[in-house]
Amino acid sequence: MPPATKLKASGRRLLKKLLAIPPRLNFSAISAAPEWCDWAAISLQRLPVPYWLMVAAFAMLAVIEQLVEHGLRDPLFERLSTERTLALSAVPVMFVYVLLALPLLKNFTIGALQQLRPVIQINDREYNEHVRQMVCIGPRVELVMLAVSACVILLLLIVARAPTPMGGGEARLPRQWLPASLILVVYTLLGWLLLLLLYSSIRLGRGLDALAQRPLTINVFDSTRLLPFGQLSLRHSLTVAGLILVLVIPLGRPTEIIDYMVIALLSLGSLLSLILPLRGVRLQVRRAKTAVLHHLSDQFQQIQTTLINEQQLDQKELEGLSKSAQELDNIRRLVLSGPDWPFRNATATLRAVLTAISPLLYFVITELIRLYLMPLLIG
Repeated sequence: MPPATKLKASGRRLLKKLLAIPPRLNFSAISAAPEWCDWAAISLQRLPVPYWLMVAAFAMLAVIEQLVEHGLRDPLFERLSTERTLALSAVPVMFVYVLLALPLLKNFTIGALQQLRPVIQINDREYNEHVRQMVCIGPRVELVMLAVSACVILLLLIVARAPTPMGGGEARLPRQWLPASLILVVYTLLGWLLLLLLYSSIRLGRGLDALAQRPLTINVFDSTRLLPFGQLSLRHSLTVAGLILVLVIPLGRPTEIIDYMVIALLSLGSLLSLILPLRGVRLQVRRAKTAVLHHLSDQFQQIQTTLINEQQLDQKELEGLSKSAQELDNIRRLVLSGPDWPFRNATATLRAVLTAISPLLYFVITELIRLYLMPLLIG
């Protein structure tokens, strides 16, 4: 068989294997229970096309659009520096990030909610309704968001004649219908995906907060059963923080004070998305710990009363009271040292907070390196 024929045959076999990948991109072995929701996946996952192929197609479309947009102000690509090339990657990377983040977040949410079911003291019908509200997005909502995104892009780029988002303030929508349509379609799709991610994030946060307000089974000596609350909230916050980093890192270091304010506000939003949904868990844990501590205080009071009222206690009784007091004190220390938040310990809680504000920390560290370390290295 000639080499060219062998190469074509190998290519056909590889294409068949790739197309055999399931249409839905499953990042986890956990899938939505049928009674929870028929729309746990976004519409792109329900198409009869491998999801990885959809991600690749969107990314390639975004790359082509960014090259067209750059060509509006630099037709010969003479100013295509390394920094500009990195900036051109922002939109394709955002497409890939959001398209991967949406199914990942939903699958992780469903898995965490399955683990949390024994902890939440409500009936199955009410619990399923909470889950449905957290993970389900119907096609009507997606169409509305697509329409909103299209209206915003048309108003900005056609009616207001604003510069294209990545055109550096110089390029505007061209008069040729093909490149103009490409730019409008790409930014409409990007706006739609960002709205979907924002909508999913808000619903997840509100639903998690609602579940945290319901009666919970609290074990003050072991918080293992409550850890999915913290893991889910942290994953939620990480999705927001990751979007910030994906958006701003390719665009380079901020140069205006308004840029730093935006980064600070977005980092604050990431932190709040971690903390706010867990307030109900923290409140119930503190109540449970207070009840246990009050009971321990009553036990200490009984030992004190025995010591005061009993005038004559033999050595064995005194040793028994001393041992009981020591054991009660150990239990009290264990209760007091336990975390109030649904994380393993105080160190894990601190790590979660630092992760939530990682975009702000990233820019603080890079600025410190630029201002203080680099001058020392350069001399």
